Amino acid sequence: FLKNYKMGSEEVIDEVVNLDEMPFWKRPYYWEFVGIDPSEIPRWQRGWHISRWAGGRVIHGMEFVGEVLAELIGLNKSTYQWVIDSMDEEERRKSHREEINSRRRETIADVLEVNRAKKMDQAEGGEGDDDSDTEETNSLLR
Repeated sequence: FLKNYKMGSEEVIDEVVNLDEMPFWKRPYYWEFVGIDPSEIPRWQRGWHISRWAGGRVIHGMEFVGEVLAELIGLNKSTYQWVIDSMDEEERRKSHREEINSRRRETIADVLEVNRAKKMDQAEGGEGDDDSDTEETNSLLR
């Protein structure tokens, strides 16, 4: 529901909500109502709102204290955390080794391509030092 009214020279649109359709834990407290005198609300309803608010605060506080204590005592840590950590370390080392090997393969492929190009130049009558190229290739293949 929408309710229109004028406040000064501006038109204001307020949303009117049916509180009976909302679950009780999402309903606003009586002190959050605008334009309603708290003395008009029955005492039992005010008591219900205050107890609901206080109970929610107590539960949130207990939850926070429980999380802090569990962290301090170490209940949040896995018993076999060292296994998980070592697996992560092994995976990191393995990927590092794979990266090094792939870079080596790329470098060797580049050197072999350069050597092929030089041999093609020599075959066509160009100049080139064949012995230094094979030594460089052999040193990379080791």
